[in-house]
This record gives sequence, C-alpha cells and structure tokens, in this order.
Amino acid sequence: MTPPITDDLGNWAALVGILLPALVALLQRAKWGSLINGIIFGAACVIASVIYGWIKYGSNFTWAHWEAALLAIVIWGLGTFHLYWKPSGQVDALRAVPQTKKGGT
Repeated sequence: MTPPITDDLGNWAALVGILLPALVALLQRAKWGSLINGIIFGAACVIASVIYGWIKYGSNFTWAHWEAALLAIVIWGLGTFHLYWKPSGQVDALRAVPQTKKGGT
C-alpha cells in the first residue's frame, strides 16, 4: 500500500523538493552542461528520498514509502526549479559561488 501524498510525508517531502534545487546548485557547475547537472540532481533526489524515508519511518521504511517520497521530491524539485529557481537567476548565481580564483582577486 502506497502512503498518501497528502499526509505529513507529502508536506515534508514537498519542502525538501522545494529547497533541493538550490542546495544541489552549489554542487553543479554551468560549464558541465545540462546532462551532467541533471544527473547530479537525479542522484540528489534519490539520496534525499532515502534519507527522508529512513528518518521518517525508521525500521518500517518500505519500498512504497521510498517511492512516495521520491515522487514528491522529484515533482516539487522539478516544478520549483522551472517555475522559480531558474527564472529568478538564483541557480546560476549558486552554481558560481565557490568559483573564486586563488591568489587574491
């Protein structure tokens, strides 16, 4: 039985999905292209859903719980990425954060 997405699983998974594009953008680089950055985002969604499910369900964590968490995180993550993070320019700014040159300037 798949847990309903409208319980607190859906609420917390939605929050994780909303914040995930900004957090993943710190690992991504514009020069890597969309394929590599998409793979990084996909891996982050899988890892986030496993961590989220393990914290929420503990020893009762099942395949159905993981599927529901992954689905919610991916949908919210892609939705907010395309509707907010990317148009606002925040993703590009975050992808450039650690790119400082050594030696001062």
